[in-house]
Amino acid sequence: MANFARETLIRNIKVVNEKVAISGILVLIENEFCLIDDGTSTAKAFFTDLNFPLGSYIRIFGIVVSLDNGIEIQADLVQDLSKIDKILHRRVKELLE
Repeated sequence: MANFARETLIRNIKVVNEKVAISGILVLIENEFCLIDDGTSTAKAFFTDLNFPLGSYIRIFGIVVSLDNGIEIQADLVQDLSKIDKILHRRVKELLE
């Protein structure tokens, strides 16, 4: 049976090695990581190639690798959500939590 990523708000991430999908605004890009803010908290995501500008609304699929110094995620896939209504999307996620 496949273990799928669970869509969640960053504030609700509590378990290392859990597969998650988080969406939010890209607020920082460094050499090997980025910072994403979903309005509830921020998470650092490590990646190999990110082709989105600051301020982009994106979803990151990955595995939680650390909770010690804030939430850190090893990104497997980054999805463009620029055509999504951000407010409606967040309301739906909150209802599903």
